[in-house]
Amino acid sequence: MPKRAFTDLGVERLAPPRRGRLELGDAIVRGLCLRVTPGGAKSWSVIYKVPGEGGYTDTGRPLKGGQHRITLGPWPLVGVARARERATEVLRSVLEGNDPRRTSGPVDTVASVVERMLELARREVSPASWRNMERVLRLHVVAHWGARPIHSITRQDINEHLDKMIVDGQIGSARETRKMLSRLMAHAEQRGLILRNPMSNLRRRDPQPTTRGRALDVSEAREALQGARALGYPLGSVTELLLLTGCRKNEIARARWDWVDEGDRCLVIPASEYKSRREHVVALSDRAWNVLNSLPRLPGPYIFSTTGGTRPVDFGTKARARIGGDWSPHDLRRTVESQMARLGVAPEVRGRVLGHSQGVLQRAYNRHDYLEEKRAALALVAEAYEDGD
Repeated sequence: MPKRAFTDLGVERLAPPRRGRLELGDAIVRGLCLRVTPGGAKSWSVIYKVPGEGGYTDTGRPLKGGQHRITLGPWPLVGVARARERATEVLRSVLEGNDPRRTSGPVDTVASVVERMLELARREVSPASWRNMERVLRLHVVAHWGARPIHSITRQDINEHLDKMIVDGQIGSARETRKMLSRLMAHAEQRGLILRNPMSNLRRRDPQPTTRGRALDVSEAREALQGARALGYPLGSVTELLLLTGCRKNEIARARWDWVDEGDRCLVIPASEYKSRREHVVALSDRAWNVLNSLPRLPGPYIFSTTGGTRPVDFGTKARARIGGDWSPHDLRRTVESQMARLGVAPEVRGRVLGHSQGVLQRAYNRHDYLEEKRAALALVAEAYEDGD
C-alpha cells in the first residue's frame, strides 16, 4: 500500500480513481489508511493484528493472527489529526492484547469470570478440590488482577506473576496458581471471553517444591496413639482413626454417621466427598471398629463434632499441640503407608487402602473390592503399633 504524510489540504486535493478504490497508508501512524471511492468519498480506517491471536511459539513469543480493520469515520468530518489520534488509541489497545472490535456489553473482569467458574465448579469437583480452587484463585489471581479485563491478561503478565512467586519462595503456591490459571483461561476461551488462551503451550521449568513431611516410626506412632486416647473425643478419636486407616484428615474429621456400613464394618465415603470424585470404601480393623463404636451418638449427622453433630470438628495443629509430637495430620497417612510397606503388604493392596487412582484397565476390569485384604493389612499395622514390632 502506498504511503503518504497526510495533511487535510493534501487529502482535499486527492483526485478520485477512475475505477476501483484507492487506498493509501499514513506515513506517520502505521496502520492508518485512507480510502477514496470513484465517487470522491473519503474515509479513514485502521488496520491491525492482535498479538497472541495466532498462537505462541515454543519459546512463548506471541504470533499475530489475521488482519482486522476498524472504520474511524469519513473525511472531512474526521480530520487528519483526529484520525491519527483515534488510530493511535486503537493500536495502543491492540498492543495490550485487546481486540478493539469487542467493545459492546459489560467488561468481563478476572474477578467476575472467576466467580462464574467457581459457581459451575461446585457441581464438577469434590468439596475439598473446590475449596482449594477457591483459595488459590482468590489469593493469587483475583487479589492480583481482579479488576482487570480478563482479555487483557497476557502471557507476559502470567510469567512475571509466577516468577515473582517463585523468587519469593512460594514454589508450591506458584505451581497451584499455574494449574488454576490454566483452568480459568480455558474456561474463558471456551466461552468466547478471550480470543486466545495465554496459557496455551506455556512451557516453564519451575523448581519442584521441597518434599515435606515424614513417616512416624513405630515408637512415635505408639506415643501418638497413647496421647490421642488420653485426649479423647473428638480430636483424640480422629487422630486414632487416622493412624488406623491411613485416610486423609478431612475424610475422618468430616465423616458422617450415614457413611458407616455396620454389616461390612467399613466407612463408605461418597464420590461427592472424595478427592478423586469416586466412592472409596475404608476397611476398619477390629481396633478401628472398636474406636468407632465407642464414640457418642450426637443428634447431628457428623461423627466428630463439638456442636452436637451439626458441624464437623476443626482438626489441625490444635490436635497435634494437645497430643504432642512433631508431626502433621498428613504424616499419619504416610506412617500407615510406610508401616504397610515394612510389613510386606502388596503394593496393590496398599494403593487400595490409601485410595490411590488406578489405571483405566484396572478400573474397567478389576471389580474386586479388596475389602478383606485392606482390613487384614490395617490389622497388621494396628498390631505393630501395639506390639512395637
